[in-house]
Order: sequence, then structure tokens, then C-alpha cells
Amino acid sequence: MNVRQEELLFKLTEAYLTTADPVSSGLLAHKAGFSISSATIRNELVQLEEEGFLYQPHTSAGRIPTLKGIERYIAQVREAALLSEGEQVRLEAIFKHDGLRGLAKEAAAYCKAAAVVARNGNDFYYTGFSNLFSAPECSNAQLVRAVSRSIDALEDALPQFIESGQSSSPKLYLGKHNPLGADCAVMFIGDGKHAKTLVGIISMVRTNYKKNMAVLKSISQYL
Repeated sequence: MNVRQEELLFKLTEAYLTTADPVSSGLLAHKAGFSISSATIRNELVQLEEEGFLYQPHTSAGRIPTLKGIERYIAQVREAALLSEGEQVRLEAIFKHDGLRGLAKEAAAYCKAAAVVARNGNDFYYTGFSNLFSAPECSNAQLVRAVSRSIDALEDALPQFIESGQSSSPKLYLGKHNPLGADCAVMFIGDGKHAKTLVGIISMVRTNYKKNMAVLKSISQYL
């Protein structure tokens, strides 16, 4: 992948994660700041599609990133995913007043997702499922049922997420690597080596990964 293709994939993925709509070459040409023609962009997108980073849901539609494309995007934003100083001060105040449960509620609201806190393998707290199911994708009843089944399986699947707690950065589970299935995205971080406490974000696959990672990074200091 050349530099221009990398930038196109980044811009296209960011646009899709924000709007939920397929992204056209014309949109990238006119709104994403590229000084090349939409025809040139289209040719680059075709190559990215052939390499498995994008796909076109309909012949006349724009393109959306595949899981491979999303993972490439996440690798690009991982280091830059940080909360502002003001946001970090707010989290500190919430923790002092409401503890980890308060942080989980704040994370769920901030990320427009669900959040979970797990302690010692047998103490669980969940919040924010109304945020999760307010996503545009949830107009699809079949998807809602699939994600609901995934959530029902969360407690049983939690041991498979324990490795997340041994990492100093958020661990992402997508697609076939997600114990909850391919219809949602899961991100966990823990307290380090012993992984006695985990905090996670459960979202649709189309989510603001940069924001989710930033929140979990900041919360990790309170575990």
C-alpha cells in the first residue's frame, strides 16, 4: 500500500465510522482535501478493494471498510488516541465521587456504547445498552437480535478477555477474533499483570475507535 492509498483508506474509514454511509470517490475528492481527480481516487479505491481493505455493498454505491481496513485504521490512530486534559480531569472527579461504576457510566455515555466492569472474575457491572442500540444500524432487527445474543453471552465469554487485562493498552476484538461474535466490537483494558479488574467498551462494529481507546487508556490508571 502506497502513501496515497494509506491516506485514502484512513479518510474513507473515518468518514464511514462517522456517518454509517458508503463513501464515494467524489466525496473524497471534494470534502477530504485531496487535490487529485475523483477518477484517480476511484482507481486507488479499486486497488484497495482488490487487496481486501474495502468493499462495495452495491454496484452504484460508494465503498466501506472491511474489518481488515478498520484494523489498519486502528493501527494508525492507536498512539494518538488520548483525551484532552479537561476530559481527564472530569474522569478523575467522577472516580473520586462514584468509583469505577461512575467511570463506566461516563465511558458508555461518551462513547455512545455499552460499558462493563469485571472484578475478580465474579463481580460484574454493565451499563449503557440503550446507547448501543441507538446506533443507526439497529434499525435492522436481525442485527439487534444478534447483538443481544452476544451480550447475553458476555459473562460466560469473559474469561477469554482476561488477556486484555495483562496489556498496557486497550485490546480490540473484532470479527472472528471476538468471542462475542462478528456483529459487535469489544475493547478491554485491565490492571496489568494480574488482570483482576477489567473495563470494556462494547459497541457496534461501526464506532469511534479513537474515542473508545482514549477513554480506556485514561480509565486504566484507576484500576
